[in-house]
Amino acid sequence: MLSSKLERSVNVTPDEADWLLARMSVASPGKMLNVEEVRFWIEKLKPYTLDDSVEACNRLEDTCKFWPSWSEFKTSLRAVQNSHEKNFVELQPVAKVVEKEEALRIIDEIRKTQLNKRV
Repeated sequence: MLSSKLERSVNVTPDEADWLLARMSVASPGKMLNVEEVRFWIEKLKPYTLDDSVEACNRLEDTCKFWPSWSEFKTSLRAVQNSHEKNFVELQPVAKVVEKEEALRIIDEIRKTQLNKRV
């Protein structure tokens, strides 16, 4: 029924959304969803991947005492998505390596510049 995390990265299907809602119901047993609420959640979960949705559910199970609102779930989902993003800039060397004499000359120039600013 549900594929492993490595095998899928497609959007949540209605059956998977139903499974996820059942799991959330176990974590928050006081909430009984009516048909419209189930339809709402299924529609809202469609654009997201099952893996991210399950991870968001896992985070909420550890932090929420009650059934989460959609905005709480979406906040958790965004946190999961942001943790996967690869938009971190690789650190590149800012300056080249210079000889000792050149470094001393640069330091001397910086000192002169800083002294002129103070006056």
